[in-house]
Amino acid sequence: MRVNAIAPGAIETDIWSKANVPAEQIDKLKETVKNSIPCGRFGTPEEVANLALFLVSEEASYILMAQFMKLMEQVTFKNFINSLSLILNEV
Repeated sequence: MRVNAIAPGAIETDIWSKANVPAEQIDKLKETVKNSIPCGRFGTPEEVANLALFLVSEEASYILMAQFMKLMEQVTFKNFINSLSLILNEV
């Protein structure tokens, strides 16, 4: 039995526009998050899908109990939530 998990980090999807928050506040939050990502950009749904397809393929048959995630070196989930709270309080 193989067990793998994908924890991709910040992904560019429509969820950002559904927060019922002014666009300039969303842009500010997105910029803060993007600046905390080592590669300096959001991931795409296609990149996550490609990883999932790889993990279920025979090419990944020796990969066991691995977790794949984009490391956010200096931003913890708590810092992210605090940033979000500060931005939303400005609205």
